[in-house]
Amino acid sequence: GRRARVSAIGPPLSPSLSVNLRLHPPRALALADLGASGVLPPAGIALLHAIIAAGHGLLIVGDAGTGKTTLAGALLPKLAARIATAERAGELPLPPEAIRFSPALPAPDQPGAEFVQTIRAALATTPDWLVIDEIGAEEAPALWEALAADPAPRCLWTLRAPAQPDRLRSALT
Repeated sequence: GRRARVSAIGPPLSPSLSVNLRLHPPRALALADLGASGVLPPAGIALLHAIIAAGHGLLIVGDAGTGKTTLAGALLPKLAARIATAERAGELPLPPEAIRFSPALPAPDQPGAEFVQTIRAALATTPDWLVIDEIGAEEAPALWEALAADPAPRCLWTLRAPAQPDRLRSALT
């Protein structure tokens, strides 16, 4: 079936009830799909292929709803290696061999896990690629651990922020 995410908030946290429904495509989109639909030009697709083939990491930055997770998901099949993901919402279409880590929700007898713990758990599997969907400044210590690990994984991360250099610097400090 088609994957979906439903978010809801209401009183007392919000003055009224608000519901957000996010429908995912029936199948995961590939880079070729993004090119065919005009979302990415051929030169952009070639650049992304070259970055991944060279073993470089990639930070995908954009505002909410700009397609960061969609682009990261389209790149996943190109990562021919062991992949561990840390995701807040668990929305990435993972290849079968990838390992997904998501924060544990609190239960009556157990506290929930912080996203930093989720990143560290993914890093502990010593992946070739560490994919993190939606990094934030509060995860800086775990991100540094990933960058300084021996051996260090290649990184594919998304960051919700305006794609303006000055704003990006302030979001990460």
